[in-house]
Amino acid sequence: MSHTKNITEYIALSLLAAILLVILIVFTPQRQQTGFATNIIVATAFIASCLIGISMTLKPNWLRNHHRLETNETPQQTPSRAFRGHHPDCEAFHSHTIEHRGKARCAGCLGLSIGLLVAIGLMTTNAVAPLLLSPSLFWLLLGFLMIATVYAETILRWRQPISHVLANSLLAPGYALITIVVTQHTGNSIYGFFTLLLCFLWTDTRIQLSYWRHQELCASCGEPCKSYVEKVTYAG
Repeated sequence: MSHTKNITEYIALSLLAAILLVILIVFTPQRQQTGFATNIIVATAFIASCLIGISMTLKPNWLRNHHRLETNETPQQTPSRAFRGHHPDCEAFHSHTIEHRGKARCAGCLGLSIGLLVAIGLMTTNAVAPLLLSPSLFWLLLGFLMIATVYAETILRWRQPISHVLANSLLAPGYALITIVVTQHTGNSIYGFFTLLLCFLWTDTRIQLSYWRHQELCASCGEPCKSYVEKVTYAG
């Protein structure tokens, strides 16, 4: 399976998931009040997921994706390239990193970390003093717009590091808005957990888009040091 086809399937599934939630909000009567226990349970699961996400932005390879692009494992065949800020130290990837006090950091991971912290704050606030996100459809669509913005910025060939940080910081808050809206609208923690599972799908789609962009950058570069290769087999 080509990686382009794989990306198409991820985007299609992500779009289908969004449509299902829109249908849920449109055709399900809104509950007048969400139970305190429901908010706490969903918030706890969401915050735990965010903490895992933050750990992965600090050390991306500790939990490997089932289908990923990875560093070339045969350095004797092509010249090696050092990595800085989770990216090859070359001109093609300079816009993917940001310098701070002489140290390079991955701009995307930095943005995701910021967004995850903001999302934790939103969910904590909602658990203690529920946010009134009404009308539900407006806030749901706003969350989807934030996710779509991250996707669009991810596939851009040329970008500025600061815009990459800002765009990626929208992802987790978008998840938080969607999860809060669905939980509040239905008043049911089951739907909250279902939405959280969909957030993992949308995150995986963001990761696949990033891998695809990395592979495209390497493929279009004239240097022989190809740091990313496309794997066509699945681990496990």
